[in-house]
Amino acid sequence: MANRYFTQFFNSLHKAPVHIDLQFTFLSTAGSGISNLKGGGVASVIALSSSPAAGNNMVAGMLQVTLQDNYFGHYNSIWGIEESSTGANVNATALVVGTPYVITTMGTTTQAGWVTAGLSPNVVAQPGVGFVAKAVTTGSGIVKGLAASGIYTVEEVGSPNLMVKGAGPLPGGVLSNGGVILLAMRNASAALTNPPDGAVMRLSLILSNSSLNVNGN
Repeated sequence: MANRYFTQFFNSLHKAPVHIDLQFTFLSTAGSGISNLKGGGVASVIALSSSPAAGNNMVAGMLQVTLQDNYFGHYNSIWGIEESSTGANVNATALVVGTPYVITTMGTTTQAGWVTAGLSPNVVAQPGVGFVAKAVTTGSGIVKGLAASGIYTVEEVGSPNLMVKGAGPLPGGVLSNGGVILLAMRNASAALTNPPDGAVMRLSLILSNSSLNVNGN
């Protein structure tokens, strides 16, 4: 199965669990439909693109995550999407109360000024930090509004417990690299759809690197 040495461990009733987390940005002009892929143990992520790379057969709303290894099984998938900042720049002195924003430029707006605007006092003001406006504030800080992802569910297609095992064993008993997780992203109407460009998706996968079962799982 997974042919790498894992040096970190966490408590689990499962035998040899493996945690893989990854993130990427949706970008319709990229060959694979995504950019900025980060995360160990992942070979590739393919989504729909306006100019698909060779072999990209994904339709809008579908994601194919190919792992660098095979695994004996799949325990869980957890997802989250970071809304993309979009629209015109908004000065800190012209915030609309009740609107979520992301700081893009600090300007002369101070930490205290951002807290006045609605930032949690437990968070350091800096570009990329989000808050919900509760008041206008002072200074030349700039923010942008957010575009909702429109994704209500992300569902596994097929049995990931089987698909993470890859295509092996191949002739000679050799296991092929590349277990796969296939995901369908659906909107409120249950239609397949992609998040807007700039939205960041994070996936957390719990896999098994052991053939032993615990309570039948």
